Amino acid sequence: MKKVISLVVLVAFLSPSTILAQDADTVRERAEKKIEAAKERMAATKEKITERRCTRGEARIERRISLFEIVREKRANRYTKLKRRMEALITKLEDEDYNTAMLKDHLIEFDAKIDVFQTSFLDHIDQLTGTQEFACGESEGAFMNALNNARAQMKTVRTAAEAVHTYWQTVIKEDLKSLKAQKSSASE
Repeated sequence: MKKVISLVVLVAFLSPSTILAQDADTVRERAEKKIEAAKERMAATKEKITERRCTRGEARIERRISLFEIVREKRANRYTKLKRRMEALITKLEDEDYNTAMLKDHLIEFDAKIDVFQTSFLDHIDQLTGTQEFACGESEGAFMNALNNARAQMKTVRTAAEAVHTYWQTVIKEDLKSLKAQKSSASE
């Protein structure tokens, strides 16, 4: 009987520990499954957010490119009209026996500055267009490098535009004032 009682006591102590151990394993497995499911939901949400950001970014770059194309065309037309007016003025002043050699030289220089501006603007647009070649979210920084290069090129465009404007204000307008002074001194 003592053997039976000790056996019953031994079984009584060992059985709950195995049952509890099995419960602990199933609880752990359920927790791990919940954690996995949460990770999968987070990954899916992150992917959706990335996709939306990519779509917005691509649309924004596309709008920028079209805006820069419009601005480039407007400025090209403005500078072309300005050059034509200056050439017509030079022709008219030459017919009236004015000395327009300096204005002609400065107009050639002005034309070169306009060409630098146009070239740098086209380079900027090309670099922005080049950013569209990268797959969003998969380019490992190449997209940002290309975008930063385009931004740096835009600084060059602004500098070239400022050079054109400054040259017009300081050199060409002064030439026109000196031609006007020639007219005043010739009429006296």
